[in-house]
Amino acid sequence: PIFTTWAWVDVRDLAQAHVLAVDAPAAANQRYFITAGNYSVQAIADYIWEHDPECAVAKYVKKGSPGKLYPDAGVFKVDNSKSIGDLGLTYKHDFGTMLRDTLKKPEELEAEGK
Repeated sequence: PIFTTWAWVDVRDLAQAHVLAVDAPAAANQRYFITAGNYSVQAIADYIWEHDPECAVAKYVKKGSPGKLYPDAGVFKVDNSKSIGDLGLTYKHDFGTMLRDTLKKPEELEAEGK
């Protein structure tokens, strides 16, 4: 599929940014690009196939082009230095942790019959 957004953030880090912005004088009348970095849909598929192949099969997750995360022309790079500098934000959740925690919840709900 055509995919044009290459930035991600864990919602827990986003929530922390909001909390920090309330108390940071530098944040007054400012806007912040809260992002932990670049990602791709292929990275999600690769993660699911690597960590839970049974789920990948059951949910019809396409393999795509394993390991080929970005187009040959590349993608834009994200700059989160303002959020780190002004807010003192530390991005605590890496992409793998975010995916693991995100994908775990639907499994728990399915197990509960919801």
